[in-house]
Amino acid sequence: MHLYRTVVFILNLLMPLWCVLGQDLADFSVTNYNSDNGLPQTSVGNVVMDKNGFLWLATQGGLVRFDGKQFVTYNRLNVPSLSSNRILKVALRSDSIVYFTDENAHFFSFDEENRAVRLPFEDFNKAIIVHSQHSYFDIIKNLAKADRKMVESVIPSALAAISYIPVRKNEGYLWIHPKAVFYLSAGKVKFGVNLMDDKSDRLTSNFSVFDGGLYCMNVESRLFRIDRRGARTEVFLQVWDHGRWRSEPTTDMFLHRTQRGLVAYRQGRFYKPVRVEGNQLFCTLILDMPGLENVNSYEYFPKQDIHVVGTSTKGVFIFKPKQFRVATISGTDNIFYGQAPYGRDAVLTSLGITPNVRPAPNAPFPLVRQGSIIQDPDGRYWVTGKNEVVFCLDSNLNIQRRIRGKVEARVFRRSTDGHLWFSTFDRKFGRISGDSVVWSKVDFETPRPNFIPVGNRQFWIADGRKLFHYNALSGRKTIVKSLEGKEVREFYFDKRKTLWLGTYGDGFYAMRNGKPLRMPLDRNGFLLFVHSFREDNRGFMWMSTNHGLFKCKVQDLYDFMAGKSEKVYYYYYDKTSGFNTNEFNGGYPPANIVLRNGQFSFPSMDGLVQFHPDSIRDVLPASGILIDHLIVDGKRQNLTRLTELAPALERVEFKIVSPYFGNAENQLLEYNIEGLGEQWYPVDAGGLIVLNRLVHGDYALRVRKQGGFGKDNVKMLIRKFTVRPFWHQTWYFRLLMLTLSFAGIYVIVRLRYFYLLKLKNMLEAQVKERTRQLEYSNKLKEKITALLAHDLQSPLHFLNVLSDHLSTALDKEQLKDVKRGTDEIRKTTSNMYAFVKEINLWAKSQQEGFFINKKAVRPDLLIEELGEFFSEMLSMKGNVLEFENPGHYALFTNREILKAVLRNLIDNSNKHTLNGKIVVSLRRNENDTLSLTVTDNGIGMAPAEVSRINRLISNVMTSEGIEQSGRLGYQIIVDFVARLHCGLEVSSEKGRGTTVSIVGLIAAVNFKPDSASGHQA
Repeated sequence: MHLYRTVVFILNLLMPLWCVLGQDLADFSVTNYNSDNGLPQTSVGNVVMDKNGFLWLATQGGLVRFDGKQFVTYNRLNVPSLSSNRILKVALRSDSIVYFTDENAHFFSFDEENRAVRLPFEDFNKAIIVHSQHSYFDIIKNLAKADRKMVESVIPSALAAISYIPVRKNEGYLWIHPKAVFYLSAGKVKFGVNLMDDKSDRLTSNFSVFDGGLYCMNVESRLFRIDRRGARTEVFLQVWDHGRWRSEPTTDMFLHRTQRGLVAYRQGRFYKPVRVEGNQLFCTLILDMPGLENVNSYEYFPKQDIHVVGTSTKGVFIFKPKQFRVATISGTDNIFYGQAPYGRDAVLTSLGITPNVRPAPNAPFPLVRQGSIIQDPDGRYWVTGKNEVVFCLDSNLNIQRRIRGKVEARVFRRSTDGHLWFSTFDRKFGRISGDSVVWSKVDFETPRPNFIPVGNRQFWIADGRKLFHYNALSGRKTIVKSLEGKEVREFYFDKRKTLWLGTYGDGFYAMRNGKPLRMPLDRNGFLLFVHSFREDNRGFMWMSTNHGLFKCKVQDLYDFMAGKSEKVYYYYYDKTSGFNTNEFNGGYPPANIVLRNGQFSFPSMDGLVQFHPDSIRDVLPASGILIDHLIVDGKRQNLTRLTELAPALERVEFKIVSPYFGNAENQLLEYNIEGLGEQWYPVDAGGLIVLNRLVHGDYALRVRKQGGFGKDNVKMLIRKFTVRPFWHQTWYFRLLMLTLSFAGIYVIVRLRYFYLLKLKNMLEAQVKERTRQLEYSNKLKEKITALLAHDLQSPLHFLNVLSDHLSTALDKEQLKDVKRGTDEIRKTTSNMYAFVKEINLWAKSQQEGFFINKKAVRPDLLIEELGEFFSEMLSMKGNVLEFENPGHYALFTNREILKAVLRNLIDNSNKHTLNGKIVVSLRRNENDTLSLTVTDNGIGMAPAEVSRINRLISNVMTSEGIEQSGRLGYQIIVDFVARLHCGLEVSSEKGRGTTVSIVGLIAAVNFKPDSASGHQA
């Protein structure tokens, strides 16, 4: 076991050297960021990367955070506690969170809300190790007392001159420039070197650590090493260059302290030490950028595979290695199609051989540009030359055979029995047999046919319009209906014998059991045009397109086909990875090949893109997803408050970050709001997720991304939060409303019940009233009928007798008797007419809907009419009718009804008065109403009669108020007075006369004399 560990340790030490010796220095794509494109200022000090993958830059314009796309600057605008925007240093705490210092040596770090806060440290004039936001370790303060005094005695006033460089746990160098360097171990000074003793060897502030030793430069640009025993040795630099070690001068050399140790820089070149032997420091060149000047810092981050260089005048440079190389042939347009391996690492193409191999003088170059090239198992090449000739060339490209006769081959393929089949540009299909061609009877619709054998005589063939299975023995074609109209350009069998189809404009398909299954596209749709496929030894499928090169796990494709996943992660390469163009070529197989050295070669519109698939390093988007900040209605909120948000918010903004320094197309952030639906949406380029007018409820922000290959390789951020309801949206308010609703329903039901009960009572009262009225009407009708029969019988009988008498008198010419008889007839008929008229008026008043039309009435005119009517009757009785109206009042009433009442009253007074006086008077009462009184001095009425009349008055309009034995006069009077909404008062004394008053009459206002008679409406 001990031997095994020793061997592993030695191999780990030698591995960096083997890698250096076995590879050439990679080319790089370079991006420069300065004040024009993101930085607040062009002077960049040191650079670190935190545990989340953010790049942090110390500048003189503030601390800068970079996530691969966006810069965020922390300066005095958003960190008021900063004393200056000049940041001296940025470093990592023990928990890998960033801390930094401004030019006044104030320390700052970040809290759990991603806010920059000043650290509560009191003593900043010594080297410290920051552990967390609240704790730190003071290197000098924790020394033994005597050692602390020794160190403090040489501390200068310049704070930046103190540095502590750890070597291993509890051990390290304490550099106090320019006076001394100490080696500390377990809180004690192991040794101290006075740097001021030898002024000729005075050291600069240029220093770093490698292999436990402190390397530093002196003022004469000589390199020294101070070991852990205090021995100082001058060291010379050896650099690996073009397969050999050579000495490199140390003039103008600078040493950089990186997170991983020493890096030397000289004249645009960066060197990384690999070992030290004696006074020789062996290094490898890791970055060669001539013209790069004023370098302040260097860092390499292997997970992101980027080199970061900070300068004092030009900002920061980020170098990404180009892992692909492009092979070209000088003197050509370098547009390549078919190809075949040649030798170990060369390629035979229609334009010639690349690299650095010239074709034999008798080789038929140039070949047909878009023709296929194939090498058979015997090493011979089959190519299409000019003049429609197929050539067979040996391994040295000497012509062995010629196949003539319009056989300009477009595609060559070998069947399993070894026969060479081909399709031509003029839509033919056949196989080579000796020096001739055996043609098959199959027609193509376009001059772009492609095919692949699936047996000795069976093929899948695509002619640009359709795909079909062809049996060369039977000539039978079976067309795949679902791919009709689609241009299939490429066929490829993977290691599991699945056939892959690449189309021009319709994506790519997997053919299983004779049925094509369309595979998912990338987010930009670049995989609509797939020119070729190639599976490598690590289980990846490579696909070339019109817009770059893609790679995915073959297993991911099969998981999609099996329904185990909904998408496939495609890793994308474009020309920043080393291509000359993103547009690849295809359609003329083989569209890519594997060289004998293991390299893949893909043709493009500008060179052959070549690479070792096993050595390609992918920068996967494996970093976490973070919420950088939360803004609610324009105000930044603490992230800890995300669990609960106030109601009535209008706008919520989440700033999402996920550091990534690879190709931006390889990281796709998507979000979903659980509680609003299941749809996933892409996060915009700025990382903002905006939600408007969220109603109250529980939500969860979910942000995801594919962290790399594999169906389960998904990074997910889930933050649950709640939008509080208004008080009227809470459950207790709902309960209160429910309670109130039940109470309201109960009250409504009760009110409805009482209303219906009241309505019932009202209806019963109405029914009772209508019944009473009906009884009254029926009884009154019975009485009227009887009275009419009685009252009209006598006058009619009298008229009959009188007419006989008149006839006899007329025969005897007794004219006086005739005149007297006619007078009697006139009076009798007048009384009958007035009686019938009153009865008719009363009958109408009993009808439902009868309306009393009131208007101003002059009582004097009314009495005058009645006086004329009663003149003879009054004179026969010796009575006088008088009218008194001292206030000259007019009445507001119905004239006809009032006239009927007065006629009956005057008639009654005239009947019961002899040689007397009947007075009609109009007086005002105390309540401003009027009373119309009829008074006589006749015989009067007995008390019983007065009581009977008063009973009629008190029971007006009721059946109790009707007496079958009584006369109709007072019955009509009482009824008419009630219709006028007035009262009737009767008083009488036997022998002294009778007084009847109509009370409650209303005086007419603004009366204008009107002689027109009142009438019923």
